Amino acid sequence: MKNIKFRYLNRCEIVRMEDDWKENIEWDDLLNEIRSGQCVLVVGPELVEFENQQTLFQRLCQQLSNNERTKRQLDLPTPQFFFENEELLQLSERGRDTSLYEFYKNFYAQRLEFDEPFKKIAQLPFSLIISLLPDRRLPETFDQLNLPKHFGYYSIAINETTVIEKPSTDKPLIYNIMGDIQEKDMVFTFDHLFTYLKGIMGPRPLPTPILTTFQNATSFLFLGVRFEKWYMQMLLRIILADNKQKLLKYSLLQNKQNPEACTFIARRLKLDFLETSPSEFLDEIFTRGQLGNILSKPQKKKVFISYSHSDKIIATAIAQQLKLNDIDVFIDESSMLPGDKIRHFMEIVRDMDIFIVIVSKNSLQSPWVSHEISIARSRGIRIIPCHLYDFFSDDLIVHEIIELAKNKIRKFNRLNFNLIDDSPLQITDELKDDEENLWRELGLKASENIAHLKGSKSITITSMEENPIEFDHVITLLTDTVFSRVKYVS
Repeated sequence: MKNIKFRYLNRCEIVRMEDDWKENIEWDDLLNEIRSGQCVLVVGPELVEFENQQTLFQRLCQQLSNNERTKRQLDLPTPQFFFENEELLQLSERGRDTSLYEFYKNFYAQRLEFDEPFKKIAQLPFSLIISLLPDRRLPETFDQLNLPKHFGYYSIAINETTVIEKPSTDKPLIYNIMGDIQEKDMVFTFDHLFTYLKGIMGPRPLPTPILTTFQNATSFLFLGVRFEKWYMQMLLRIILADNKQKLLKYSLLQNKQNPEACTFIARRLKLDFLETSPSEFLDEIFTRGQLGNILSKPQKKKVFISYSHSDKIIATAIAQQLKLNDIDVFIDESSMLPGDKIRHFMEIVRDMDIFIVIVSKNSLQSPWVSHEISIARSRGIRIIPCHLYDFFSDDLIVHEIIELAKNKIRKFNRLNFNLIDDSPLQITDELKDDEENLWRELGLKASENIAHLKGSKSITITSMEENPIEFDHVITLLTDTVFSRVKYVS
């Protein structure tokens, strides 16, 4: 059986030298375990510090009590409608948990305190991060830094185990073990708790890749957790299930833990108690990671701007402003070199993070723009339609595009008119001209491409000269969307 180390770090009421705790950590070993994918990180709600030493749940309860609409959903006549030890709520008989999800989403969306520590965590090459928080701020931080990751969560609503990729340092897994607010699937009432435990400790255990990573880990790092909480007792039971001798590694909590619980955990897991806070520890290991050159480097977001040359002025202006915001912009005006083939340039869409299309009547009738949209759709790249005018209101636009494409193809085939007269969009072996095939693709895919643009939340744009304030707003909105700071585009 493996001998896995555990040291417990806590902010205790002990007078100490400022950096004493650093001497008790085997930093080289820990960094090597992180780099090799053998250290599992567990992130808890007390990763950051709040005013008056409040816990995250206490702050949530405070805001919930001040919200008139949500108070009606709780069992207010009962003094214990907030169960702080369990971090659960008791609803009134008429209360509906679905009505509280919006409050929870807004509450966690306001938790900007987690941004800086999450940026450090995202750049440390953990292969598996178990989050005890039910929101997506951590995976969205990876997106903002343009770092690879995959995300999963344990569902209490779906009676089946989700398929999860094998975690790796190249593509870490962030797993919300307490559910996902965005899917309205999380634990915050006792009914949720009973359903959750019945599944995770019974017929629906954690996905196999996670359990395998637990078994192979030589180190576990806990940040901002309280071991006396039910979910930590459950997680420890899962971690220790196949190895009763397993000794975990470092645990850092913002405030002092329950002394009785600390003694219990120490005896059970042979913990060493050291003292610091998660923020101090993160700062130190991040700095050591920089010196050891093991951090994942944030990548610039790559954005492709597709447009008709009739709309060149506005497209170029947007490109220039986005570049000022440290975004890598690809636009044919500045990215193509003399002699480059247009077709080859269009293919770089495949490697983009974001695809911006300037939507106008001219661009909708452009076979080149149509081809670029088709590539972006086939690759699952986020498409942001920015339209100059509302041509989507014209129900005849698809018909006009198809007829335009047919007429163009007929002109290409004046000498072989009999081959294409009845169905000019049909592909034949005799018709191999590259530009002709782009027009054919325009006609064939007009309906589905425009339907996709209509189905995506779009941005209305104006020129900088017409309305500079509105143009600045558009650039801010585009920048925030590119960096996933807003959920503006579907």
